[in-house]
Amino acid sequence: SKEDLAEGQTLYGAYCSFCHGVGVVSGGIVPDLRKTDQGRREMFQQIVREGILLPLGMPSFGDTLSTKEVEQIKQYTLQREYEDSTNAKEQH
Repeated sequence: SKEDLAEGQTLYGAYCSFCHGVGVVSGGIVPDLRKTDQGRREMFQQIVREGILLPLGMPSFGDTLSTKEVEQIKQYTLQREYEDSTNAKEQH
């Protein structure tokens, strides 16, 4: 829903943008979440809440973010990916 996307954007801004970039546009040092592969998308909860990528520097937000909030962030990143791919196609 539009409300979930808006909340995902707010949560992304508060918890993710410092490392992954404003508007889900990475500066190149950490992964650009608009270009996440399907395997990582399927593990989004485990990555964000359970910290399975902690050895690679990705912190766990399990004590901070709920399952619903993480899903809202995921949906926002997917929306940004869709918007950018649609814009790129329109420019060609």
